[in-house]
This record gives sequence, structure tokens and C-alpha cells, in this order.
Amino acid sequence: MKMTKRFMTMAVCSVMAAASLVGISASATEVNCCSNSTVNVYNGSAELLAVFNKHTISSLGTTFKQDGEHLCWAACTQAVLKYYGVTKTQKDISFYIHNDENNYDKSGDVYDIGNALNHFNKDSKKSFVGDGGKMATCDKIIKKVNNDKPVIMVGKQTVDVITKGHAILCYGYDKTNNSNIKLYVICPNENGGRKITFTCDSVDSTSFTSSDGTET
Repeated sequence: MKMTKRFMTMAVCSVMAAASLVGISASATEVNCCSNSTVNVYNGSAELLAVFNKHTISSLGTTFKQDGEHLCWAACTQAVLKYYGVTKTQKDISFYIHNDENNYDKSGDVYDIGNALNHFNKDSKKSFVGDGGKMATCDKIIKKVNNDKPVIMVGKQTVDVITKGHAILCYGYDKTNNSNIKLYVICPNENGGRKITFTCDSVDSTSFTSSDGTET
């Protein structure tokens, strides 16, 4: 029997560069997030006004594993750090947040992700900040990926009737059909991770679904 997965993002957290926000469009000035959110990476430049029908960040299309049951957030953080040229282990990331040498397999929220990105990427021109809470829509996610800015989606994932928190990394999209928009994500797990296609029927959607096994 095929399972159906649903992923709900509850808010959006923008991760912005330390450079001035002057000239950055309104969609790039959100600095709000909560425990169920997305983390967007900004490079200090203005957003492209034109959004392509489809785009992928090719260097982020490789699956990755999480090194513990609760380390999906650290795995996604590690992948984004690597994208920006910083190499850290998931243990490094978790220890910085939780300061526990005996048990680094602990969960993290969007604040922890932002703090870890900011700490380990501190020598670059980017800084990562966020607080508060705004809804994360498909349109907001697409605009970031369109500019080669990876998006960590943190929310509630439901498989059949079981719901739990999870972090995934969005690296691409296809909005050729606006009633069947596709988000391409890496879903980390302890077995190596998977590529999954999530779909929604509107750019305003905050909930994304996928039939189990629809890998890209």
C-alpha cells in the first residue's frame, strides 16, 4: 500500500547577509521565524524579478544522511555550510548548539539552524539571523531557490497518521504547471537520505504532499 506524505511549513525564517538591505526587494527583508519554518540563505544582492518556470541548484542535488535519529536539522545545516565552502560534522554542529559531549543526537529548531550557520560561517560576508513568525509559502521558497539560495524547510511531516518534526533541504522547483507545482528536496535519514518531489496546487500553498517513492 502506497503511503502519502504531507509536509507543512508553518512560518518562514529569512537568513540574511550582513550587507545593507538597501536595494533588496520586499521578499528578501523578512527576518521572522519560529520553530516550524524555513531558513532562506541570502547573499546580499537583490532578488531576480523574473522567476523561471523551473530551476535547480545543481551542486545541492546529492543526497546526504543524518548521523542520528534526531539530526535532520544538523544534516541540512551541514549541507548548506558545505555549499558555502565550510566543512563541519553534524557532531560539531550539535555540540555547538547543545554543548553536550555525551549525547549529540538531539533535535534542533530553526533558531538552532540559524545560530549554527552564523557561527560556523562567521568568516564569510554572510550572517544568519531571524526571529518572530511568518507563513512560508511555495512562492517564497521558489524565489529563493531561483536565486541559487538553498532553503531549509522545517515543519511537520505526516506519513499516514504519524506526524513528527522534520527538516529537509529544497534545491529546486518546477512551476511549469501552476496547479501542480513541484519542489525538489533532499530528505535526510540515517540510511543515506532520499530525493523526493513534493507538490502543491498553488504558489500560496504552505502544505506540500508526495506519494512515497516519487523520487527525482
